Amino acid sequence: MTTIQYSTDEKGIRIDHTTLTPRYSVTNDEGLNEGIAYLNEHGYTVFSDILSQEEIKTNKDLLWNFFENIPGCHIRRNDPETWSSFWPGFPTSGVVNNCGIGQSDFMWNIRSNRKVKRVFTRIWNTNELLVSFDGCGVFRNWHYDPKWKTNGGWYHVDQNPIEKPDRCCVQGLVSLMNQNETTGGLIIIPNTHLRFAELNDLPRGRSDFIRIPRNHRILDGDQAIAKLVQCEAGDLVVWDSGVVD
Repeated sequence: MTTIQYSTDEKGIRIDHTTLTPRYSVTNDEGLNEGIAYLNEHGYTVFSDILSQEEIKTNKDLLWNFFENIPGCHIRRNDPETWSSFWPGFPTSGVVNNCGIGQSDFMWNIRSNRKVKRVFTRIWNTNELLVSFDGCGVFRNWHYDPKWKTNGGWYHVDQNPIEKPDRCCVQGLVSLMNQNETTGGLIIIPNTHLRFAELNDLPRGRSDFIRIPRNHRILDGDQAIAKLVQCEAGDLVVWDSGVVD
């Protein structure tokens, strides 16, 4: 019998950190089809066998190369004391979306990976793919500095339910590290994409970033359970833009 361990976030929502997420291999059609079926049912899925160990190392180097060459930041990969004052992006969330990261060699290397493209080609059933140039997520090791801990609980969807009521975007990340209860990572509320229309009362414009108030019915009061999406280095995590995360 498996015991599920929960924590409670800043909004009072329980988070399941311990239940393993199914991983589906990208190397065969069966794995792809099962992974996409899981995505359709739960709003997210994990594909394995995307990056080799060599590719993981290459992409880590490309990311650090980008950081070390940001003008005026003076970041050095082997010196945590340089990771504080001029860290790019939004350190409280881990999101890095400035300094040209979207067009960096690192992002292009991930974005153009054949196995990543294979997954999205299968999801959309077309080779004609349109991709955004957003950024990446980086958590600094807060054991060096407790102030580096990121903030959770900013639940949202990334699709306007009035302007775009049907599925029009599937988001993804390729992880370069194992993600589990000791590291943190992507938090989603499974199956909420199936209740997307319930968010029609929230938009006050055309923005695709829609914050979810704690008292909104889609969070089910005290019954909502969020989930940490556990994955391994080299995995691709994808999620419906209509799922609450």
